[in-house]
Amino acid sequence: MEQKDVDSLEKDVDEITPDYEILLERHAPGQASVIDRASVDFGGSSLHAMSGEEMLIDQRTRQGYNPALLEDLFDMGRYWLYLRSGDYPPMWGHININVNLQISGAVMGNLPEAIASYTRWLEELLPDAKVNAANIFGAQGALFGIHPTVDGDPLTHFAYTWPHQYWISGGGWMYSPLWDYYLATGDRQFLREHILPGLKELALFYGSYLTIEDKTGHYIFVPSYSPENWPRNTQDSPVVINSAMDIMVCHEVLSHLIVASEILGVESENIPHWKAILAKLPPYLLDSDGALKEWEWPGIQEALDHRHVSHLYGVWPADEITPDGTPELARAAWLAARKRGQGNASAHGLLHRSLGTARLMDPYLVNFDLKQLLEQGYVNPSLTTMHNPYALPSPDPQGGIPTLIMEMLVYSRPGVIGLLPSVPDSLAKGSIQGILARTQTTVDQLTWNLETGRIDLTLTSRIDQTLKLFVRRGIEHIDTADGVLAGPVAVGADECIIHLQALHPTTLHFSLGRAEPSAWIRRGGQ
Repeated sequence: MEQKDVDSLEKDVDEITPDYEILLERHAPGQASVIDRASVDFGGSSLHAMSGEEMLIDQRTRQGYNPALLEDLFDMGRYWLYLRSGDYPPMWGHININVNLQISGAVMGNLPEAIASYTRWLEELLPDAKVNAANIFGAQGALFGIHPTVDGDPLTHFAYTWPHQYWISGGGWMYSPLWDYYLATGDRQFLREHILPGLKELALFYGSYLTIEDKTGHYIFVPSYSPENWPRNTQDSPVVINSAMDIMVCHEVLSHLIVASEILGVESENIPHWKAILAKLPPYLLDSDGALKEWEWPGIQEALDHRHVSHLYGVWPADEITPDGTPELARAAWLAARKRGQGNASAHGLLHRSLGTARLMDPYLVNFDLKQLLEQGYVNPSLTTMHNPYALPSPDPQGGIPTLIMEMLVYSRPGVIGLLPSVPDSLAKGSIQGILARTQTTVDQLTWNLETGRIDLTLTSRIDQTLKLFVRRGIEHIDTADGVLAGPVAVGADECIIHLQALHPTTLHFSLGRAEPSAWIRRGGQ
C-alpha cells in the first residue's frame, strides 16, 4: 500500500463517528443480508444470553451439545470468512490443510464473495507456480508452493524434516473449491475462465512428472511426499513413493479437467491423453486390517499416530471414494480414519478426519472429534479458535467447524443429495437453511426430529433435473406433490429418485423407517 493510500485511509478513519450504535446501524443491514443466507437452529434460543465462557463451561458438563454454542460458531465462522475475504482470502498457514479448511465453508455456506477473493488470489499465484515447476522438477505446468503469501508463491519452503519442495499436490487442492463452486452454481463462464486454465497447467505438470512405470505398467509417483508424515521404516527420508494423496489429487485434477472440457466442448485433442494417464494411476493398497494405506507401495510401513490424514483426500474434499459408489474402498477409508491416532492433536487433523467420516456416514467419529474441538481447548471464550489445545491461535476451526456442521447435515455431489448423513444422536432435533448443494440446488429448509421420525425438506433447483435422494435412517413414507417422485418407494428403502423443476421450490415430508441409521459399512463392505 502506497503512502497516499495510508494517508487517505487514516483520514477516513478519523472522520468516523465513534459511536457504537451509529456504526452498528450503518453496517448491520448489509452484513446481515449476507450472514442470513444460511443458518442453523439446534434449539439454542434460550441459551444465547450466555457468554462464550459460560457456553464452554456448559458444553463441558453436558453429554451432548450446547445448541447455542454450535449456532454461534456456525454464524461466527461464516462471518469471519466473509470479513476476511477482501482483496485476498484468509491465508494463515499452509495449503496442505490450513488455508483449505479456512475457505472450506464458502460454497455450501453461500459466500460467493469469499470464492471471488480466493479465485483472484489463486490466479495471481499461477505464474510463480509455473516457475516452481521448472526450477524444482524441470517440468512444464504448475507446481504450487506450500506457503503462498499476498506477494506470490515462489517455492522457498525447503527443509529436511518437512521437504515441502517435493509435495506436488498443492495445486489440485487449491482448485478443488473452485470446482465445488461450479457444481453448486453451474456457472459455465466461471468454469471456462477460472477453472479450466489452471487445471490444464496442473495436468501439464503431471505429464512431465509421471515418467516412470512399475512392472505392471502403472505410473510411479516419485519423489512423493505425504504431509507431514514419515513411514515407520524409512527413517532416512519422508520422501518416498506413491503417497495416496498425490495419486488422489492427480485423479481429481484429471477427472475434473476431462469433465470440464466435455461440458465446454473444448480440448478434444487432449482428452485421450488425460484419460490414458488416469488409466495408469497406481491402485490403492490396504493394510492387514483392510484399512486404506497412506503409501501405495509394498513394504512401506504405516505411521498411524499423526495429525494429518492426507490419505482421506479422496473422501474429502474429493469425491473419488463414496459409500454408494465405491463401497469396498469407502470401508477401507473409514477403517483408516478409525485407526488414526491424533499425533500432536492439531485441530486440522480432527477436522479433516471428521469431514471425511461425515461423508462416510460415521456419526460416532464425527461426534468424537467435534466434542474434542468444543471441549478440549480449541475454542476460546471469544469463540476464536486454536491450532492445538490452549495454544497457538489458528483460524482452521473457525472455518472448519461450520463446514463440518453442514457436511454432517447435508451430503451432495452431482446427481445425489443425502439427508443427515452423520448427525450425532444427541442433535435429534433441528433445522438448517440456505445450504448450497453441489447439484445446482439450494436446501432452502431441512428440519428434522429423530424422536418422532420426521424430516421436512424444501429444495430449489437452478435447472430441471433428476436427483437421487438418500436418507440413512430409511424411508417409511413420503408426502409430496404429484410428479416429484419417480415411482413408489419401498418401505425401509434408503433412497428415492426425485424430479425437480427449475426455480420451483419442492417440499417433501419423510417418515423415517427406523430409529438407527443403516450399517452400510458392514452391508456394502463385506
